Amino acid sequence: MSQAVTPAFEAAAVASVNDPTYGVMIGWGKEYDDTATFFTIGTSEIGGPDFIKGSGADVTFFDKYKMIPENENLNSFSISRMSSLIPYGVFSAQAEIEFDNISKRYMPGYDPDIGDFVNKNRRPLKISAGFSGENIPQFVGFSDRPKAGLMSQKMQVHAYDVMDYFSNKETTLTYFEDVLASEVIEAILLDLGFSADQFSIEVSLQRRIGFLVTTGMKVSQIFQRLCEAEQAVMFADETGIIRFWNRLHIPLTETVSVTRSYSYDQLQDIEWRDTPIINYMIVRALPRAVAAYQPVWVSSGSIEIQAGEVLRVPVQFKDDDGDLPVTSIMDPVYISARDDANRSWYTVSLDQSGEHLEGEGDITVTDVDLLGSTAFIEFTNSGASIRYIAQMEIHGTPAKVYDRIEVEVKDQVSIDAYGINPESNSGEPIVIENNWIQDSSTARSLAQAQIDLYGDPDQQLVGKPFADPSLQYGDVVELTVDDVDLTPRYAVVVGTELKMSLSKVIEQTAVFEYRDIGISYFTIGVSEIGGPDPIAP
Repeated sequence: MSQAVTPAFEAAAVASVNDPTYGVMIGWGKEYDDTATFFTIGTSEIGGPDFIKGSGADVTFFDKYKMIPENENLNSFSISRMSSLIPYGVFSAQAEIEFDNISKRYMPGYDPDIGDFVNKNRRPLKISAGFSGENIPQFVGFSDRPKAGLMSQKMQVHAYDVMDYFSNKETTLTYFEDVLASEVIEAILLDLGFSADQFSIEVSLQRRIGFLVTTGMKVSQIFQRLCEAEQAVMFADETGIIRFWNRLHIPLTETVSVTRSYSYDQLQDIEWRDTPIINYMIVRALPRAVAAYQPVWVSSGSIEIQAGEVLRVPVQFKDDDGDLPVTSIMDPVYISARDDANRSWYTVSLDQSGEHLEGEGDITVTDVDLLGSTAFIEFTNSGASIRYIAQMEIHGTPAKVYDRIEVEVKDQVSIDAYGINPESNSGEPIVIENNWIQDSSTARSLAQAQIDLYGDPDQQLVGKPFADPSLQYGDVVELTVDDVDLTPRYAVVVGTELKMSLSKVIEQTAVFEYRDIGISYFTIGVSEIGGPDPIAP
């Protein structure tokens, strides 16, 4: 992946002596500025205020804020972008920044320009780093409430990237039917006001999801569950572009290129990371799909409606699997006696026994509301006497469980050597339950992928390469650990930390994970039947 940089930047990154530079900008007032400019080779001044955009022409909503440079008072910053110890999910970057406050610039109300805002949270900010004034983006996000000390004469700021934005957001889209996970993510981002040039979403590889409900869930929870079902990763890159990578993004030959090689002469230090052993997993799912119109609820007794009363009758849909989501219902109509027609209906009685049926009379349905697995049927009695709904049957389109998936995957060799999941789950199988998984093959692939990676220890290494701010999550490198194996192995960068201090020392830590790279999966019309190309997991 790696950010686009100039040849001069590349040369400085590997030079024994270079000139690290940085930039920190904060949108104190959260004002928009349409004049924001970015570094253009041959036009912008080296060392000037313009940023190089790491992804070319992509523009994010952060680029529209009026940003004020704060380099003059910067003491240090650190940026951490680490995925979790599973090969899928949602993760976000965090930043720590320290400013010198001897001038009292960051005390509330002190500075005439920013004094009203310095003690407020959710301030947009950007951090860049590079060499000789050629800075590239490293972080965009929102700040927590700053901590300024009068005696210490310093101010600390903690910031989260754009993925944290979703932790308290909900979508107005309540459910989806027959969709790809990637289509759900794109629809939610658009619903939240993001434009198409602010995200890059790869097409899902799992079959279309028959039905999923998002009501009552935070957007971050929705994204996490979709990533789990897809074995995908979702994150915001250094420029603020939101990215969704499907499970074959890294292994595929077509999408992978080795960005750099590391051996001892390019590393200041390297050590194995203590990762949990995963060797026994169970994946369960109860996927749903919307069925044809059918009876979804039948009354169990009469319903009394007083003279002149407007009564909302709650209807709770359930089946053997619990609450039953229903996507649409037919409004009930009056009938004089129960029939077998494929429609919603009700009968009216003069008394509670329901034996003395009468004509529709003064009872009418005046409103019907459907909310997931609950409906409200509003009846109005415009007459002068009590009446009873003797019987009622509601027909609708239920989202029923169509499969019961339970897949068990274990690595017996690993179990014999280390025991069952010794550090990660106290000797018990790890169970994943996700009803957005649609078939057994996807469930098996989810478990197998983790066991293949973590059935043995020492899959991850933490190294301190010569600092290169263009190094990104997902970059594929060749790693040679001279004292162990002289043969280079493919590894993927699954975490980075970049630090810079007042003395202009730049330091980087990277987490490398060994992966099988460059796999050419079977493609219909291209691969040879019986040839070497494996079927995609």
